Amino acid sequence: MVDLLFSSLALIYFVYLLLKIRTVNHFLYHVIPFNFFIDLVQYWSFWEIMPVVRAVYFYYFFALFFFKRRTNFYDLVLIILLGYSTVLFFFSSDPGLSVRFGLRVFVALILFSIAYRANVNRDFLIKIVSKFPAYLVCFIVYTLLSNVLGFGMVTYDDSSFITGFLFGSDLLIISFFIIFVVHYRKEISVNKYLIYGSVIISFLILLFTLRRTTVFVVIFGVFFLNLSPKNFIKTAIPLSLILVFSSILIFQSELFQQRFQARSEKVSIDSLEEELRYLETYIVLEEIFSFEDLSKSIFGEQLFNSAGYYGNGVFGRRIIHIDYWQWLNGSGILGLSIYLLLLFVIFIFYTKVKLPPKDKRLFLFLYVVQYIISFSGQMYIISFRALIFMFMGLLLASNRKKKQSQIDSN
Repeated sequence: MVDLLFSSLALIYFVYLLLKIRTVNHFLYHVIPFNFFIDLVQYWSFWEIMPVVRAVYFYYFFALFFFKRRTNFYDLVLIILLGYSTVLFFFSSDPGLSVRFGLRVFVALILFSIAYRANVNRDFLIKIVSKFPAYLVCFIVYTLLSNVLGFGMVTYDDSSFITGFLFGSDLLIISFFIIFVVHYRKEISVNKYLIYGSVIISFLILLFTLRRTTVFVVIFGVFFLNLSPKNFIKTAIPLSLILVFSSILIFQSELFQQRFQARSEKVSIDSLEEELRYLETYIVLEEIFSFEDLSKSIFGEQLFNSAGYYGNGVFGRRIIHIDYWQWLNGSGILGLSIYLLLLFVIFIFYTKVKLPPKDKRLFLFLYVVQYIISFSGQMYIISFRALIFMFMGLLLASNRKKKQSQIDSN
């Protein structure tokens, strides 16, 4: 009954947004809560149509807003990459699969374009971030309910602790909520006890999940965003001490020991997966840069449908896990080059906008961390990548507008 209720609410929310949203800013404001809500209910009663709901939502508004403002060089490269990928989809042995995964990948890339050209100020960013503590509270309550009511996905064959249907790589969105809340804690109008309470409890939940990437992102973000000696002493050290102390208490708990034991029993599988990532790197690079098959080297083969189409099929139905090799194997040297050029153009845009120190550190963190996470193969996860690329665009747009206002006033 609970699953039917939440799934129905998701569909009502979807219809409400379709009818209500009329401006780019309104669309951008709802991107994160919409994604988060869909993630929470994605495997419940109507889970089969949730990916369709998300795709319709994004691409409907992309069609409305993409050409609303003058395009730039990033948009040109994006259109080329999208067109090139679309052509490759026709040569896939499973075009439907390639298209479905392709739609996921391009959400974040298109969001940067729309956010970068949006007419926003810094208050708009703070308004979005001010909702993040509430999302963390929702995550905490959702996790509690999932354990009390027993709904959700079991990981490591251990049902002693679950986080509902927000599991695995989907938990990365929580990592970024934590980082944003900590970074802008003095600028958002939220009770400080709610801020620190939601951050600490959410981080402890992430520890219980034993997901290395989610924990790494939080720790890396806290230290990266507080690199200056002043910030490091005032923020990184106290927060780290709190997290370390809390973590020690968690590590000593019986529940954590049970979870850790379950994870340890899977260590051989994890070790095999790590070894396969090294092997896939060697094999994909060897196949592409040997130029034995010139067509595959330049144009690739089976974009976003890699299972069985690399290493002469010796990996079976295992897909390529590293994002860069997905592009390289599926679209060849040409496709990967266009994709990397697209990311480089974002950095070029950054060099042309003077960001205040706080925003500059956040932008660089987001830009760097998306490269790092791609080595663990997270390109198909929409929510956290949408957050990363949208905020990179908004950070540049808000400060570009500020600069333009100063010029106009002179």
